[in-house]
Amino acid sequence: MPRPHHAKVHLPSPLQQVHLTRPLSVAPSNHQPEMGLVRDPAFWKRFSTAVHRAETFDSEKGAKSPSSFNMKNEDQWLVQQHREKRRCRVICVSITLAVIIVVTAAAVCGWYFVNVR
Repeated sequence: MPRPHHAKVHLPSPLQQVHLTRPLSVAPSNHQPEMGLVRDPAFWKRFSTAVHRAETFDSEKGAKSPSSFNMKNEDQWLVQQHREKRRCRVICVSITLAVIIVVTAAAVCGWYFVNVR
């Protein structure tokens, strides 16, 4: 017996439903800048002034440039991350081999007691 045909109701997708249920004060508008951008127009002027002052201060003291200092720390961080990743892999392989050895030993012992005795 065929099923009766009902008119299909077109509902918006769940994402559209969430968007439609948001209050207007929270809904994004087309003229607002992206979330990652700075909205204060004077920020970039203050930022460039602060960077310039920091550079002149470092050059007066004869210190190394901040970029070389950051690269040195970043290289150390990267080496540390590689060590931790290598250590994690060694631990995982060791645990896996231990589990395989235990399961194999249990299977051999079970086979021995079932078939030989």
